Amino acid sequence: MNTLFIIHFLIAIALFYLLTSWSRGLKKRYKAYLYFLISASIVPIYSEATEEGDFHLWFPLGFIFLMLYLIICLRKNVKYPAAIWKATLLGFGVSVYLSLLAYGVIIL
Repeated sequence: MNTLFIIHFLIAIALFYLLTSWSRGLKKRYKAYLYFLISASIVPIYSEATEEGDFHLWFPLGFIFLMLYLIICLRKNVKYPAAIWKATLLGFGVSVYLSLLAYGVIIL
């Protein structure tokens, strides 16, 4: 079995464990997963096709939107639990990993 597959599988289990343990303190447990999934999304903001191949500039747009939303809510004195902030930052880490994977820095 491929060792990189095993590493990815162990990371996925660790992510699931962290999100599950953080969501236990929330009234609506699905919110931590939702914030994680939104902040982990990356989108190409620039694409170019040449003879050498395609180039896509990936950007963590979900993380930027969530951080703006959380900061605006914070300024309106709406307090979000620490689990939401942790899930958002964990999603940002995954989005950085996905963009490195898309650029070919990490080879599967």
